[in-house]
Amino acid sequence: MNNIPKILQDALKPFAPPPALSYETRVQALEDEGLTRSDAQAVVEAEDLQPAPKPSPTELVIRALVLGLTAPNAKAAQQCADMAEEFAQGLTDDQVEQCKAAAMKGAGL
Repeated sequence: MNNIPKILQDALKPFAPPPALSYETRVQALEDEGLTRSDAQAVVEAEDLQPAPKPSPTELVIRALVLGLTAPNAKAAQQCADMAEEFAQGLTDDQVEQCKAAAMKGAGL
């Protein structure tokens, strides 16, 4: 993926949603459940260290196809198609067809 523009690489990166509650609120909730402050802080900090889940190959194919379908020009669309083809290696034909259908829906087509 080194030859893929950074903007397209960034669009494919999974991102973790922000925590719904603040750090202090989460610590307080654990304290209310009976944990000591130190233990509650350790739990919250450990939860925050969990990496965002990696997208599955099918999710990567869908994202690349949506980007390709909505690309501003033919060159960007081709780069996305190339990425989708790379990500699709190892998927069955049925899985690829499902990805195509999901991408069309995701692109609003």
